[in-house]
Amino acid sequence: MDYIMTSEAIKWNFSSYTDNKGRTYIISYYNRWDPVKKQSRVAKRIHVGRLNSDTGEVSLSKSFLEANPNYVGEHVFYECNALVIRTEADAETIKQEAQKDLDWRCDCVSFGLTYACWEVAKKSGILFNLKSVFGEEIGTELLRLAIYQLCSHSMAMQNYEDWLAMNYLPEASPLSSQKISTILAKV
Repeated sequence: MDYIMTSEAIKWNFSSYTDNKGRTYIISYYNRWDPVKKQSRVAKRIHVGRLNSDTGEVSLSKSFLEANPNYVGEHVFYECNALVIRTEADAETIKQEAQKDLDWRCDCVSFGLTYACWEVAKKSGILFNLKSVFGEEIGTELLRLAIYQLCSHSMAMQNYEDWLAMNYLPEASPLSSQKISTILAKV
């Protein structure tokens, strides 16, 4: 079991494959030139582990960990055909992002105008002032609703949920008409 990343002379490559049950696995391999057939052939292939398709984290196999103890206890992700070690904080952030339910959002989201409005509000102190007066949650939602009014050309508040599905606002989630009324009543 003297394989993987122990020799500088061997360039190990990584690849993924999905079985007929939909599970994705990561393998590592290296090629050698076959002088008889005059083409490159896979000289050695090993099973690295199973990929969590939602987060990109790899559950490393027992045999891989035995051969590569430097990966024990690490958060290993598969990115751009390579194994990447992340800090625990980064791994937790990635897992939280993957757990967010974005089924309500459209596949194509408009980003430019709403992002520009959000950044101007942050840099000019509007968001900070809203949060200091109304609290963290209400202040943030008030800014989101103000951007909605500005960018939607004063559409009715009941349309906010439909508009939000097609437009980006940071960490926003749909609000019911009743929730919007409750927020606006605090102003």
